[in-house]
Amino acid sequence: MTPTSRLAAVAIFAGGLAACASPPRGVSPSDGAFDVPASPDVAGAPAAPVTRGPNFDLVAATASVTDRSRGSDESAVPADPVAPEGDADAWKFSFTPYFWLFDMDGDVKTKAGRTLPISTSLHDSYELAKDHIEPSFAGHFEGSSGDFTFFLDGNFLHFKGDGGTSITGPGGLVSVDASLDVDLKIMQAEIGETYRIAEFHANAKRPARVEILAGARWNSLTLDTDLEIDGARVSVDNEAHFRTSWVDPFVGARTRIPVCEAVNFSLRGDVGGGLGEGCQNVWNVVAGVDWKLSESTSMFLGYRWYDMDRRSGGRDTSIQFEGPGMGVIIQF
Repeated sequence: MTPTSRLAAVAIFAGGLAACASPPRGVSPSDGAFDVPASPDVAGAPAAPVTRGPNFDLVAATASVTDRSRGSDESAVPADPVAPEGDADAWKFSFTPYFWLFDMDGDVKTKAGRTLPISTSLHDSYELAKDHIEPSFAGHFEGSSGDFTFFLDGNFLHFKGDGGTSITGPGGLVSVDASLDVDLKIMQAEIGETYRIAEFHANAKRPARVEILAGARWNSLTLDTDLEIDGARVSVDNEAHFRTSWVDPFVGARTRIPVCEAVNFSLRGDVGGGLGEGCQNVWNVVAGVDWKLSESTSMFLGYRWYDMDRRSGGRDTSIQFEGPGMGVIIQF
């Protein structure tokens, strides 16, 4: 990780902590994030709710065991609250347009055995995006109902640029003009599903979820070049087209942890590869923080680390991407 990348990662998570400097009402700084309800033995105090089923409520279970150890009869524990029918399984959707800025480090080994190093900084990526990016798109869509969530994720990046030079010999007797046009398209699409396996209360008001996930990631790279050289004794017009695509299955897990009323930390990790012409292995880690701006809108800031190793057609490609990104989460 480069110094610039480290600074970006620290700034993102420091911002999330700063937004939660004042704890939500009902939670004191000394007791962490847990807000244990008053015991029902105290006159006028509400009994601790008990959550049954696959999701375990640590606070409620602790309060219930304490009450019984004091000799309270079972009637002191109220029945499960009745939620409106259909609310738990009602479909909820979200869409997040986003943009990542990466630095890149790796190498490509050609059929001839040559190793071509690849290295770009965040500044290089910014300059490339600023000067040469064509209309592009990146977005993430989710739909969830109960314990299940399905997601779709798509990236399309298009870069286009050209350059040229002129060489004049002594006395202006020889002159050569050269130009190069480059058109690069990078596409990536994900489809997958998650299943909630656990729920815990890191925050007294909202539970955190732990989910396992599985899916497939389609990758495509297209490169077109056009080299022209014109001179008194030479004329070259060479067009080249290169395209490769592959699919990587993946499995992993993710969690989203409420920190305070308006801020959540999220973490996703998955590993994949090993299918046909795809990567031998690929690792993907995304960590981030989102701030709630309104009932239906949040801002996301995150950091992504993506490492791939692919051997295909006599070429060995090993590249690592990492860098910050941002997006807007729209819920409906």
